[in-house]
Amino acid sequence: MKLLLLCIVCYTGVFTTAAIVHAEDKTVSDFLGKDRLSLILQADKTESYRIDWIHEGNDKAMGISGFPILEKGKALDKKQLKALKNMIASPASYEFQWSKRTLLRPSYAIRLIYKADYADILIDSESQQWGFSYKENFVREDISKTAMPVVSKILENLFKNKEVQ
Repeated sequence: MKLLLLCIVCYTGVFTTAAIVHAEDKTVSDFLGKDRLSLILQADKTESYRIDWIHEGNDKAMGISGFPILEKGKALDKKQLKALKNMIASPASYEFQWSKRTLLRPSYAIRLIYKADYADILIDSESQQWGFSYKENFVREDISKTAMPVVSKILENLFKNKEVQ
């Protein structure tokens, strides 16, 4: 079994990642799928958006995964991207043993891009869930209590004037 030892330290808006051993866990790989996880881990460009979950459309080509764009945010810097990739690859970032009965109502999206391919991460900070959209395939899961403050801090840095719950 491949292990990921992950320590994310968040202080004054700066993210550092230490002691990364291996970035693939079977639980996470089974959940996300190998192709989606591979793309996420190889991503070298990002885009961020504030989206409108209330007006989701049927046309997934419109907006971000079918959600209208309200505002474009900043791109993740290298440290933030590395921290996000490591969180996504770590089973400690998910609440696999619990399942909420609420639907995902994302207010934020981060698009991770590698070459001509991309995956969207849809974030519902209110119900602490995230969804992963890749090639017409969508999965969602709860964000762990330890990962949520880091996700919130990243979003606050991408959208400076918005308070993220």
